[in-house]
Amino acid sequence: MRRHFTFALALLTAVGMTPAVAADPPANAPAAAQLDPVAVEKGRQLIEIVLPSEQRETIFANAVNSLMGNMLSGVMEGDPSLQAALDSKPQVKAAFAEFVDRQRQLALTDVKETTPELMTAFANAYARLFTAAEIDEIAAFLRTPVGAKYARQSNQILGDPDFAAWQRHVTTRAQARQKQELAQFLEKILPLMTAEGAEHHGS
Repeated sequence: MRRHFTFALALLTAVGMTPAVAADPPANAPAAAQLDPVAVEKGRQLIEIVLPSEQRETIFANAVNSLMGNMLSGVMEGDPSLQAALDSKPQVKAAFAEFVDRQRQLALTDVKETTPELMTAFANAYARLFTAAEIDEIAAFLRTPVGAKYARQSNQILGDPDFAAWQRHVTTRAQARQKQELAQFLEKILPLMTAEGAEHHGS
């Protein structure tokens, strides 16, 4: 049971706010200081349409809750014995629930406290990917009825049942290979650690 908890806790501690796998930035991506300031400002205006300031905290909370809920469900589906162990020990189940809630609150605090940085990152990203004129066109679309609906509904994607099922599936796959991956890692590093220890003792 200890192995199951170790994996579950590591996942929940690491999940934070990671809604997607980030692609490596292009090698020639311009630095923030090189961006068109007009495009950056228009990017900030676009953020207000996509993520209205008065709704951001709720949107981010929904995202964190969905991600952590999906991931925890994947852990349980990947190893039903963990759920059975929790159900058989009410005190452990309560402690685990408290831990999960703490990780959720920490993730929400992280996001809330770093929101200004995130908004700057969004604005810079828009300015790297689009010209000022293109951002104007995107904003014009988002101000149409269907564009406004897209902006609202796109924030609900993380809670969509198919997205949730995909995330649970990915978590289950990760859990299934965890033991083998860890064994391979230990097999590779143990000789190195043994050799390093021998060198220290010999010096």
